[in-house]
Formats: sequence, C-alpha cells, structure tokens
Amino acid sequence: MDHLAESDRLRRDLKHYRAELGAIVDPRDARILSKHISEIETRLGALEDKHRLRLWALSESDVWRAALRLVNRHGIGAPEAAGQHADALSMENHSEGVAAWRRIRRATVELQRVRPKSGERIH
Repeated sequence: MDHLAESDRLRRDLKHYRAELGAIVDPRDARILSKHISEIETRLGALEDKHRLRLWALSESDVWRAALRLVNRHGIGAPEAAGQHADALSMENHSEGVAAWRRIRRATVELQRVRPKSGERIH
C-alpha cells in the first residue's frame, strides 16, 4: 500500500473510532478504543514524518533547478525569496524544509555571482 492510500485509510479509521468513542458507555471499552486510537495516531504521524522527509530530500540537481527558477522569476531578489520561504518554514519548526531552502538560497547567490572567487579558475 502506498503512503497516500495508507494515510487516507488511517484518517478514515481515526474519524470512525473517534465518533464511536463518544457513544461508548463502559470505561474499559473506552480505554481499549482510546489506546487503539493512540496507536493509529502514532502510525499516521510516523507516515507523515517519513513522507515529509522524502519531500525535502533534494538532490543537488533539484537544488540548482529550483535556484534557477527563482532567479528567472525574481531576478536579483531570488536569494531574498528563498530566504522568505526558509523563514516561513522556520516559524513552523520544519527543519528539513528550512535546510532545503537555505541550500536553494546559496545556489541563487552562486548563480548570480559575477566575479570569480580568489584563486578560482575561469573556463
């Protein structure tokens, strides 16, 4: 089962079990169902974390491709735009996304660099 299908199934199960929990009278049954709900929430969280990490695992070519798009779209403001994305994700405590946008920001600066660094060879 792929990630999205399993996530959807777990969300449906959670919705169903939470609704069912409100109708339970026996406290022992409520504890059992609450434990089951907690296990589903843990599994769903793990799936979403795994998917989130995969989303932000950018290859070097992905970084440069994104940087080039930003430079084409924003020109000299591309590093600032990338920095704004990183800041927004930082506010959400999304460290993987922040790291990805910082890599993209460095690439935009490099793409716009006009003069070579000291000791750097020119083709």
